[in-house]
Amino acid sequence: MRSVNNTIRAASQSNGKHRFLKVPTKNKHHVTLAPINRFIQIKDCAQKDGQYKLGRLIGSGSNAQVYQAMNMNTGEVVACKKILFKFKNQQKVDIELSFLQILQHQNIIKYISHVSTKDSLLIYQEYMPMGSISQLLNEFGPMTESTIKTYTHQILNGLEYLHNKGILHLDLKSSNILLDSCGDIKISDFGCSRHIKQDLCQSILQGSVPWMAPEVVRQEQIDTPADIWSFGCVILEMLTGKHPWFEQLDFDNVASTLLAIAFNQESPKIPGYVSEELKNFLLMCFSQDPLQRATIQQLRQSAFLQ
Repeated sequence: MRSVNNTIRAASQSNGKHRFLKVPTKNKHHVTLAPINRFIQIKDCAQKDGQYKLGRLIGSGSNAQVYQAMNMNTGEVVACKKILFKFKNQQKVDIELSFLQILQHQNIIKYISHVSTKDSLLIYQEYMPMGSISQLLNEFGPMTESTIKTYTHQILNGLEYLHNKGILHLDLKSSNILLDSCGDIKISDFGCSRHIKQDLCQSILQGSVPWMAPEVVRQEQIDTPADIWSFGCVILEMLTGKHPWFEQLDFDNVASTLLAIAFNQESPKIPGYVSEELKNFLLMCFSQDPLQRATIQQLRQSAFLQ
């Protein structure tokens, strides 16, 4: 691990940057970048023992497991995200919970309640029976442009709400975008999210490598364009059924992958079979210069979404 850190730090310094990241990870797509400098207080949430009963496991990640659960008092079926503190520290968990408690939008996952124990946090939220876009891609394969367009409108609505609330998601990917049985989209998982006004160069920045914007990897000051890049990666993922860069980079070599994304001035490959409208839409998301990257308003006005 030391050689990875030294390689990235040396490359960063050679490009005029003097801060970079640690890359401890069990998941080759996920990295942690630098230490956090603040603590967010979470309001208490009263719970009665036995109110919820956990059912089958419906999803898992590097830091958490998600179960179907039932409210034994009302019969309501919900989802329960169980976060073990040994994999994710208390501060990070509190940050995620603080965002969930203030977000209310039709395209954002709905928070219900939570219970803390000495070794874990149980977060109860609305149950999305169709799972994630990632699960749909695994089951049905790449999506048509008409389906992508339908989902794109909803993702943009949720993302615009977050940005208007002063929040960056910073981990947009298909596995963090959920659907109900009617095809309605909900953005979930705010474990990497930060306030826009926060000095993100000094914070822990976690993310999933294939979806990360170049300026995120370089640890430059980050703003809403970072989410636009990741959003473009999600669109590409829906189109191909594969994660971004899957033909271009070797994700078994974390250091070289991060260096390539940060400094090669390239973007994920767009297939030749896409319509000109969708190709231009993706190119608007993948501008190397964050200041030249499209805004949500500009994306809405694109030919692809008309």
